[in-house]
Amino acid sequence: MQEAINMSPSPSWEHQIVCDNLVSMIKGKSPCQPISNLSVKLEKNGNVMNEFIQPDVAVYCERPEKIIGGYKGRPLIVIEVVSPSTYKIDVTLKKDLYCAYGVEEYWIADPYNKTIRQCTLEHDRYAETIIACGEMFDSVIGTIDTALVFQGV
Repeated sequence: MQEAINMSPSPSWEHQIVCDNLVSMIKGKSPCQPISNLSVKLEKNGNVMNEFIQPDVAVYCERPEKIIGGYKGRPLIVIEVVSPSTYKIDVTLKKDLYCAYGVEEYWIADPYNKTIRQCTLEHDRYAETIIACGEMFDSVIGTIDTALVFQGV
């Protein structure tokens, strides 16, 4: 029998539930398409990332230009679901990256504290709001009920 070597562990149960909830909820709210775990090369003003990234969920309102192994473009919203091992990267490096490439909204969903940190692009910077489970917030795609995001967690 062969063993898998150098494989990352699967995300937690809570992580997967939140991702599934987000995709289902956004599909019902917007004509835009939520896609989970799609490799993306961010692009802004002709500048394209050298590396692929793979957000937990990204929302596209235009079909990105297809490239080998993923897509080139800029999602309207990028959502990362944090885990203890990724928290610091999600709230610093990834936030800075998405802001630099002009992603209009970046959500950081925390299934352990049941909060969403909504980062909204304003004058090339993100303004942040933290929303607790059970609260509603406005997004570029409509009003979001955080209770639905964390349902089943």
